[in-house]
Amino acid sequence: MTHSSAKAIIDQFFHAEKAHRQDSRRRASALAATVSLLALVAACSSQNGSSSTQGSSSSTLSLTVAGLTPAYSAPIYVAMTEGFFAKHHIDVTLIDNQPPGATNLVVSGRVDIATMAAAPQTLLLAEQGKQTYITYGGIRGGIGGSLLARPGLTIASLQKLPNCRIATWPPGTSAYGWAILYKKELGLNNCTFTIYNTPELDTAAVASGRADAVIGSSTNFAALVSDGKADFLINTADASDRAKYIPNPPAWEGVDYGLKSDLQKKATAVKAYYAGYQEAIAWMAAHGAAATAAIVLKYQAAKGLTLSQLTTSIAAITPFMAGGDVSQASWDSSLKAYATWGLTNFSSSNPLFAYGNMIDTSAPAGS
Repeated sequence: MTHSSAKAIIDQFFHAEKAHRQDSRRRASALAATVSLLALVAACSSQNGSSSTQGSSSSTLSLTVAGLTPAYSAPIYVAMTEGFFAKHHIDVTLIDNQPPGATNLVVSGRVDIATMAAAPQTLLLAEQGKQTYITYGGIRGGIGGSLLARPGLTIASLQKLPNCRIATWPPGTSAYGWAILYKKELGLNNCTFTIYNTPELDTAAVASGRADAVIGSSTNFAALVSDGKADFLINTADASDRAKYIPNPPAWEGVDYGLKSDLQKKATAVKAYYAGYQEAIAWMAAHGAAATAAIVLKYQAAKGLTLSQLTTSIAAITPFMAGGDVSQASWDSSLKAYATWGLTNFSSSNPLFAYGNMIDTSAPAGS
């Protein structure tokens, strides 16, 4: 602000104060009339059976969340479009397409909740002294465990391929966990892992021939398959492959989480958010993947995707959506699974990771 503009504001203030002193009686009369009018409006509203504060800005809560790809954020877009968030008086700001950056957004305070984030990220933050709470269990059941390879390659040929190269995600993600498991269980000891931070980079590595195979979520590689650049060797979106390759009970792979201190301050907003979110999940189940994709396509984050591509991705995610409730038994079994996911110096018995320390049992997950 310039000196001249600041002076103008100050002059205006003192001018208003002078006018106020001169006209105090007139202002007092006007105020009394205003109060009477408001009382009359409130009385009329009460007689009509409506709430004068419902839907007003003073009663609206707010929450900022970081999402993954548009398919994973579909329930949020549905809740926005169908009015489920508005119904619960919650204004949600979504920062989408944030797989690598969600952790930094939470820690910096730019977002309140990271959605569908890699569950072990919460453990890494706990070790760093960042007290996080898991508010919702979103994904489990092997969603990050699909294995694709260049056309003509099989599991048997990968076992014999010199300098076999497999693209996957960083340590601490479920894709990396499945890569470690498959290397042992499928006899891929000759293969080395190349780490990429986004699905686009994984896809490009296989398409260009820099990688022979890729491990991750099937939803990220639909284009590779449709373009004839890769074939599924294990597709965990398929029920028979899940039964064959995914241990039971499966670990939590994608969770919502935030900083404990922030979530406690915004407990009412968090409750309203998940009430709307759960209604969106129910809407998706009733209307199907194509209707859901049609809503998501209206948003900028889905620009460049087709209705067919998005429908396929949403349908592939659906079998893994877990409903939100993180029980102590499911958390304890997940900790044991995380021990194989490449986390440095990880111990499932670390008291920092205990259920009561990591899971927000007051959150409305699953309700």
